[in-house]
Amino acid sequence: MIKSENQIDFNEIVSALRHIAFGSNADAIKLLLHSDSLTGRQIKRLDTFNIASIKQTGSSQAYSAFSAGESGSLGLEITGGGFRVKNGSTYAVSGITPLLNEAGTGYVYLAFRGVNP
Repeated sequence: MIKSENQIDFNEIVSALRHIAFGSNADAIKLLLHSDSLTGRQIKRLDTFNIASIKQTGSSQAYSAFSAGESGSLGLEITGGGFRVKNGSTYAVSGITPLLNEAGTGYVYLAFRGVNP
């Protein structure tokens, strides 16, 4: 049965979110480090499904964050009512600056609340 764009299966959504959350970033890193030597055909074969954007600058910056339970990555704080993103050099750790709310940059925030058994 052919589905329209409005008829997306729940399992497809879960599969896509799983790929975004847990998919490898190896190809994105390969693209960043070796973009000058990759051919167009090689670039097309890279798995970049879970990458929204790639920004290469002269300094180290983090444009994404995640958290699971009490642990998380740079720039994301879990609060009693949700979460807070941090932005700028004030929150830098080991020379990496979180840029999770930078002016002029579009962001998508996904949050899932689970119940611990």
